[in-house]
Amino acid sequence: MAEMTFECPRCQQHICCEEAWSGHEIQCPTCKNALKVPANPAAAAAAGDPLAPKVSAGGTNLSLGQTQRPAPQNRNIPIRNMAPPPPSKKNPVLTYGAPIVVLVVLGLGGFLGYGWYQQRQAKAREAEQNAAAAAARAQNVSNEQAAAEAAAQAAANAVHPPVWTLDLAAVKTPQGRVNGMVAGADFLADVVRVDPVGGAQVLHFIQGQIASPDRSILVYLHLKPGEKLGGQTFDISSEMKGAGIPRVTKLWKPTVVSPPQFKNFSSGYALKLELGEMTNGVVPGTIFLALPDPEQSVIAGAFQAATESGTAASNARTRHTRKR
Repeated sequence: MAEMTFECPRCQQHICCEEAWSGHEIQCPTCKNALKVPANPAAAAAAGDPLAPKVSAGGTNLSLGQTQRPAPQNRNIPIRNMAPPPPSKKNPVLTYGAPIVVLVVLGLGGFLGYGWYQQRQAKAREAEQNAAAAAARAQNVSNEQAAAEAAAQAAANAVHPPVWTLDLAAVKTPQGRVNGMVAGADFLADVVRVDPVGGAQVLHFIQGQIASPDRSILVYLHLKPGEKLGGQTFDISSEMKGAGIPRVTKLWKPTVVSPPQFKNFSSGYALKLELGEMTNGVVPGTIFLALPDPEQSVIAGAFQAATESGTAASNARTRHTRKR
């Protein structure tokens, strides 16, 4: 049997059914709206169309030589929906939730990662600043130490001329290098030594070469049995006399080519001598010595006197360095 197609007047759904249902009331399979199937070809024949098929009065012409009564209105009409099925609705949570979660995770990861990176950078900068500050402090300490050593060396090498006096109470010993006047000429101690001579320890202040000095002062110190040279103090006034008084010898050359001359003093001079403890064969100390000679010879200042043991150790170190 022929089929016909029409639209639902309410939802415009395309409906296909057999022509036998023309003029019957049916229900739209989509919107459930009650509607009437449009007129069938029999209606068109009644209107005078010569090409329309003939329909018997007793029912609908379904096929040649057969008639069929119209289906009751309440029967379920076999109608085929020609429209494509409506698109399925997607869950918006599934549609948009996953990208949002990914963006949130990426954002949180980026935020935490950036914070971690910033902390690392801050710690690195702090470490660099601390290292730079430590280096600066070390450099400052080194500079201060070097400056202090230079100042100490400069003070040790400084020359402060002493004032001649035989009054021991008026003696002022400068802290600079031992210097003064000997036999009317300027004196500056190039070498200070302590050497054993007989039963005495001779404190020798030398200007020039050790073997042939231009000027020098020798102080003969007689220590008691068991006494050490380091830590000794001698205060000899010009009035003191006796066997316990150290002998002082003045040596000088009138000219560069002249043989050396000597003069001994057993009393009448003023001496203030302080010796520190020996360290590595070196005895530190200070001296003030004024002689009762016509030239008013005087020497004073601080010194570092090398001893025989210190000289031997220094020579041993020199030999060891040369072997290496």
